[in-house]
This record gives sequence, structure tokens and C-alpha cells, in this order.
Amino acid sequence: MSQSDKSSTAPRSSQPIYYGGALWAFLAAMYFLINTGRTDSAYQFVTAIFEIVAFFGASLLCLRNVLGSNSVSGKDVWLGLGLGLGCYFIGSCLFAYWEVILEQKPDVSLGDLFYVPAYFFLIYGMVMAVIKRQLNLEPLQWAMVLAMGVLGIVCAIFVSNAKAPASPQSQSSNFFDAPAVAYAAPASTVSFDQSIWQGVELAQAPSPSVTPKPLTVAKPSPVSKPIAVPSTPTPEANPEKPSPAWAKQIDEFLRPYKFVINWIYVAADVCLVVIATALLTAFWGGRFSRSWQLIAFAAFSLYIADIWVKYASNVNKNYNSGSLPEVFFVFAAVLFGMGAALEYDLSRSRRGGRRRS
Repeated sequence: MSQSDKSSTAPRSSQPIYYGGALWAFLAAMYFLINTGRTDSAYQFVTAIFEIVAFFGASLLCLRNVLGSNSVSGKDVWLGLGLGLGCYFIGSCLFAYWEVILEQKPDVSLGDLFYVPAYFFLIYGMVMAVIKRQLNLEPLQWAMVLAMGVLGIVCAIFVSNAKAPASPQSQSSNFFDAPAVAYAAPASTVSFDQSIWQGVELAQAPSPSVTPKPLTVAKPSPVSKPIAVPSTPTPEANPEKPSPAWAKQIDEFLRPYKFVINWIYVAADVCLVVIATALLTAFWGGRFSRSWQLIAFAAFSLYIADIWVKYASNVNKNYNSGSLPEVFFVFAAVLFGMGAALEYDLSRSRRGGRRRS
């Protein structure tokens, strides 16, 4: 085989993808870290861009492995991962539109209709990868998988039952919640003129020559009425704009499904932890295991970010997205993309070796 043939069959390196993904994750981490505490729309928009771009790129890289003719793990595996990341990309776009553009915080947004199938696709792809690996784990490895599953269940239950701490104002009676009203001290219904006291003193005097003055009673002064002071409404921390009619209809239609969707997320997160642990034990060592180690860490990152958002939303009903732990969403997408790019290189390398032989 000539040198030109060898160069044509050599796999194209994905090093620019690795460096680009690492740089994107680093920039996202720095931006989240430097702007910790911000909740304005501009900050939320930038954090949403970091997440959306990362998931879009990861989805394309996974689907590229589907189109390849010699995928190591199988096309169905990468199809599930690609569709899952694509659904997550669409869901993030819709969620960002609801929160940043419309400035609304519905219980269930239109993005949840894409987040839910995204988890099913991701779990399907990862399970298929484990099944094709034909796991033959040692008892200690099975114990590790079981322990991670129990830990994931405990964390999910704790986060789901987390509630906002009761403020002193919420524990007070309704009297303190009523509008403030100022009352003027009521005056006496009958006021006596000073002459009445003079008349009483003269009547008690022993001297008979002094004739007491007739008693005079002053007219009663009008009763002072309470002065009502209009109460000043307490400004909300993040007032929401009026929702468009079509968005309000969507929110009202999806609100009854909040309980079911929340528990789907809980179950999906537990599955992610268990499958990621199984991937680390099954794909440990060997040339073709590196990509799946990255994907396992991507699943862990997605679990961390999900658990944090669930906990923060339960503790603070006015929670705004964009807090520091949410950078793990970006890490998850970047790691998925790196794993897909690495397997693409390995697949092309194996195919090139077969052709030369």
C-alpha cells in the first residue's frame, strides 16, 4: 500500500474537539464562579448559552457515530445517546425561553416534555452499552453497584422531601399579616370645663358668704375616629411579568402533571447513578474503555446537577437557575461529547487497521 493510501485511511484526530470541549467547560466554570450570586436575566441568558451549545455539540457527535460504518459499541447505543442529548438541547432551549424571555417560573414548563424522553433515551443507550459488554462482575463490584444505587435512592428521597424553612412571619398569627392600621387614642366622651372644678371647691368651702357658681358642663367632644393608614405592599424579590395567554394555557394544562414528572426525574437520576457505576466497573481497562469512562463521569455530573436543582427548587420556591452547581450540566454535555469523539477515533482506527491487513 502506498503512503498516500495509508494517509487516506488514517483516522482524523478529534483533538480539536477535546481541546474545544475542555476550553468550553473551563470558561463555563469561570463564568459561574465569578458571577456567583447573580440572578439577573443577562446572567441567566449566558449560562443557558453555555448549556445549550454544549448539549447541541454532544448530540451531533453522538449521532456522527451512528452514521459511521464501524462503531465499536453499536449504532443503537449512540442513537439512544444522541437522541437523548438532542432532546435535552431542545428542552434547555424551551426552559431558557420560559425563564429568561417570558420571565415565568411554571411548575411544569414545556421543556419538561423534552427532558423526560431525554432521560429515557440516555438510559436506553447506556443500558445497551452495558448489555453488549456482557457484564461478569465480581461480588465486590456488584456490591459497589448496589451501594451506589442505595445511596442514589437515599439522596433522591431526601431531596424530594426537602422543604423551605419556615420563616418567623409565616409562623405568626394572621394578625401580623393584616394591613397595618394606626389608631388614635379615643378622647373622653365628656370633657369638663375648668369652672366645674372651681364650683366643686367652692361648694365644699365652709364660708357661707360665698355662693358657688352654677355648674356648667361642656358639650362632649366628638369621638376621634381611627385613622386608616394604607398598607404598603411588600415588593417581591423577582416579580414576574404577565404571562402571555398561550403560555398561561400551557402552564395550566401541564401543572397537574408536576408530581408524576418529579418522580420520573427521581427514578431517572437513580438509574443514571447505577448505570454509571456499572459502566465504570465494566469498562475499566483496555483501549476501548476510555470513551465509556468519560460517559460514566458525564452521567454522574448530570446526576449532581439534577439533584441540586431539585433540592434548591424545593427549599426556595423563588429559585433562579444559574447557581454554581448547575455548571455540572455543562460538564455532563462536554464529557458526553468527548466520549463520542474518542470512540469515533477508535472506530476509524480499527477500520483502517482492517483495511491495511
